[in-house]
Amino acid sequence: MSPSNAADLIEYMTKEFGEVARSAVHKGDNIGWFLDQRLISILVAEWMSQHGSTSVSLVRRNVNSDR
Repeated sequence: MSPSNAADLIEYMTKEFGEVARSAVHKGDNIGWFLDQRLISILVAEWMSQHGSTSVSLVRRNVNSDR
C-alpha cells in the first residue's frame, strides 16, 4: 500500500511501528522522533532488495553542518 494522504500514512506507520505512530511527538530522545527516518530506511532497504544495491551509495553525514 502506498499512502496517498495523511490518514493513510498514519495508518501505514501504525501497522509498521504500532500505536507509538499515533502518539504526540516531542523533540529529542524518544522513539516517535525518529519514526520518519526509520520508515525511510525500511523503504530504501526494500527498494534495494527489489532492484539491487549497485546504484545505492552511502553518503557520510556531518550532522553539525548539513542540516
